Amino acid sequence: MSASRYRSVSLKNSYSEELELASLLVHIDIVNAKEEDDENLYTSIQRLRDRTSELSSQVSLLERSGSAEFPYQQSVEELRAVQDQLSELVETRNRRLIEKKRREKLRQQIAAKRS
Repeated sequence: MSASRYRSVSLKNSYSEELELASLLVHIDIVNAKEEDDENLYTSIQRLRDRTSELSSQVSLLERSGSAEFPYQQSVEELRAVQDQLSELVETRNRRLIEKKRREKLRQQIAAKRS
């Protein structure tokens, strides 16, 4: 199952007060990793690797600049979430590869017995 949605998020100032007439339109693409086909799985893994790299750089930059705590914490939390998603997809891919190899080996054994 895959769902694609848009969400409007209100923007806030540094005092966490909503800014009048200011919002951000966010595109959300939700995909169940267990239902993805191989091509989409590899694409998702690559996308998450790229995002992990971007967020790692962003967190590193925020650490060096001594930036405000909120943007830093938000970036760290997003990085952790992306790393968790990436880990889950890599595990799914590895399980599929093991299962595929097991099936192929079984096919070869059956073919050898028939010969």
